[in-house]
Amino acid sequence: SALAAAKSDVCIVALALADSGGNTLAENVYWRQRDGGDDAYTSLDTMPGAAVSVSASSAEADDVTTRITVDVANIGAAVALMTHVQVFDPSTGERVLPAFYSDNYLNLIPGGKRRITIDLPHAGGAPVSRVALRVDGWRLDRPNCRLELGGVPVVFNERALAVAPPVPTFAAC
Repeated sequence: SALAAAKSDVCIVALALADSGGNTLAENVYWRQRDGGDDAYTSLDTMPGAAVSVSASSAEADDVTTRITVDVANIGAAVALMTHVQVFDPSTGERVLPAFYSDNYLNLIPGGKRRITIDLPHAGGAPVSRVALRVDGWRLDRPNCRLELGGVPVVFNERALAVAPPVPTFAAC
């Protein structure tokens, strides 16, 4: 099988279901170990970093909801695993809650793209005016990522996976 012939002990399998018109109905990404391979997925600790592009804009969805539209793309050659965005208040650094995400913790193959929406209910009847996004993910190649600062600013989540001393994540599973 293709899985048995894979060069890596851990394989990322991306499947898409489309209708007869070619419209995507569902997408799934699976992490699969090769038979007799890395049953603890420790090879993910040393996989190449992924480069992503993230941009966001906001608009009033209706009289009670501010909607943030986020475009995330894998612009590199490695798989982007667990790419995660988080809405926060740039003046305090605190998360903005409640926030309702259409999707999050994205797994994107090279060239993969996803558009997500984040709905923020108006607090006290007033639209949400100052927000930004933090992004993190598994082994992001930060120098080659493109984070947009216009519209809704996007920055790296400096506190994500902050563990001291560093420990191999998958080896602990």
